[in-house]
Amino acid sequence: QRIVRLAFNHKGTRFASGGDGGIVNIWEMTADGQMKLERQLEGHNRIVYSVSFSADDSQLATASYDGRIGLFSLTGEQKQLLFEAHQGELVSVSFDKSGKNLLSTSDRLIKLWDLDKQPPIGKTLATANDDLTWSSFSPDGTLVASGGREMVVTVHASQSSSEPLRLTGHESTVFKANFSPDSRQLATVSADM
Repeated sequence: QRIVRLAFNHKGTRFASGGDGGIVNIWEMTADGQMKLERQLEGHNRIVYSVSFSADDSQLATASYDGRIGLFSLTGEQKQLLFEAHQGELVSVSFDKSGKNLLSTSDRLIKLWDLDKQPPIGKTLATANDDLTWSSFSPDGTLVASGGREMVVTVHASQSSSEPLRLTGHESTVFKANFSPDSRQLATVSADM
């Protein structure tokens, strides 16, 4: 199976891999530095393009090209929930620091999901001018950064409708950005090298 995304949990003791076949593998890092397959999560019927651990490592969220988000319990009883999230292919999913909100990205839409509701309720946070490749929360949960084919990194307030900050300068698709731990800076990666 081809792997397209990896994510470590916050303790660095496990990681999840997603890819072809709709299967997600959870790997445990052993004391001697080896990897051991802990479990496989199934349910998606197309490629799993993004995986994200909650801050307390109790859940894993998955985003698939089948348009669904998966929420998998990693503690106690192995519960799972898969729900329709977008009309198009999902390309990213990200928990906020509380684990009560989830961000999802597909085509030109960024949605914010309230996970306290069952089933989760989503609202559109932003609509981009061109296809997006990802979105993610800042470590403090107050900001959301997104990027894609528009060659701009856009920074939104996660809980208000204020005008977003648009960071320009790239000359090709922006694939990802990571916030610094204090949420005050972004490092970006683009096809413009």
